[in-house]
Amino acid sequence: KAAELEAKKNALPAEPDASEPGRLALMIRMPGGQRLQRAFRKTESVGVIYDYVDLTAHDSLGGQKYRLVSTLPRKVFEAREETLEAAGIQNQFVLMVELIAGA
Repeated sequence: KAAELEAKKNALPAEPDASEPGRLALMIRMPGGQRLQRAFRKTESVGVIYDYVDLTAHDSLGGQKYRLVSTLPRKVFEAREETLEAAGIQNQFVLMVELIAGA
C-alpha cells in the first residue's frame, strides 16, 4: 500500500498556476465534513483527482472504497481515464467523496 501511494505521489501532476489557461479550481468534500481544495488542468484525467484524494485523505478514509459525485444534478464520476473537461467538471466545481457501502 505504501508503494502504491508513493507511485501516485510521484505521478501526481504539479498544481497549475493561477494564470494558466484551462485551470480548474475544485473543492472536494470529505464524508467527515473536511474540505480539500486544489487546482487541476481540464486536460487531466478524473483519475488524477482520485489519486489526489487517496494521497491527501488516506488516513481519514482508512482504505474504504469511494466514488466522486456531484449534486444538483447528481452525477457519479467513475470513468478515471476521462478528462475533466469531457466529464463536465468545470471551474469552482464541488465534488463529494461518497463512501461505497460494503465495498
